[in-house]
Parts: sequence; structure tokens; C-alpha cells
Amino acid sequence: MIVEEELWLKGSTSKDSSEVHQEITILTGTVSGAGTKAKVFIDLEGAEGGRPRRSGRRVLNTPGQPFDKGKIARFTFDCTALGELKNMKIGHDDSGFSANWFCEKVTIKRANSAQQWEISVGKVLRTELPLSPFPF
Repeated sequence: MIVEEELWLKGSTSKDSSEVHQEITILTGTVSGAGTKAKVFIDLEGAEGGRPRRSGRRVLNTPGQPFDKGKIARFTFDCTALGELKNMKIGHDDSGFSANWFCEKVTIKRANSAQQWEISVGKVLRTELPLSPFPF
């Protein structure tokens, strides 16, 4: 089962038209049971030249425990220019022991650019919760 949350983003407009290096920083909360061993993913959506664009689902796990309680995890990937970011889906595959995950905050920064989006998620992503857009 996939557990995901759809989040709407606010940010500035981009005029990029080539591959873009994305820097993702994720803060796991500090409440009891906040961490997860599940495989976490992110999918970014934007609009470039009036056309919708997506990064595609990217699995963010690395060796070790990047999503343990209170940890800051950093990831990078290249994708087609997304223009102005509009939407982000973040979630996990509900696998492993302690799959529920308290995602505190996500920051998306374009490398070599001042463009940055910061999203306060502040909630547990788990199977029992219905999926719905997260308003900003």
C-alpha cells in the first residue's frame, strides 16, 4: 500500500528550460514514533510555458536511517525544468517496521538559484489517514 500526501506549493516563477538540479531537505519530527523505515518518495509538479511538468516519483532512501526521529535528510536529483512549482506529493510505501512517519518540513531548492520552497507538513503519514491536499 502506498501512503502519500499531496501538498500545494507557493514560490516564484522560473524561466528555466533545461535539466534542473533539485536539492531536497526533509526534517523528520521529534514526537514519539516519528521515524520510519519505509521507502520514502517525492514527486514534484510545476508549470513551464503553460504546460504541466512532473519530476516523476523519486525514491529518497539512502544507506542508514535518513528518516529517524529528529533527523535532517538531504537528497539531490536532476529532472526536466519544472517551471514554477505547484504541487508536491510525498509519502512512503508502508513497508518495514514502524512505517508511520511524522514529516515535519520539506525544503526544495534549485541549485545555482535563489528559488526555494519551504513546506511545513507537520503531520503523520500513515495508512489509516485519508489522503487529501494540504493547503498553504
